[in-house]
Amino acid sequence: MTRSRGIGGRIDERGSLKMNQHDQELLAKQLWGVSRSPPRDGAIMGFALATVFLIGLAVGGILSAPTSDQLNSQDSNVLIANLRR
Repeated sequence: MTRSRGIGGRIDERGSLKMNQHDQELLAKQLWGVSRSPPRDGAIMGFALATVFLIGLAVGGILSAPTSDQLNSQDSNVLIANLRR
């Protein structure tokens, strides 16, 4: 035996909700923005990953650009000579 649950849907003996076609269409309209599936095209995801990687390399190169405070090769030779003593 099913009993009415107000507008739409019915509840059966086990307490589960039965949905008709109209209820399913309304639910689909309500959830259209929430339950979008992720893009299935692997090429787009690969392109996005490669783009993020290259941008990361560029930003890292800019942030680690040599400055005048870094050791030059002559300073490195002096440091190595002092460490060997």
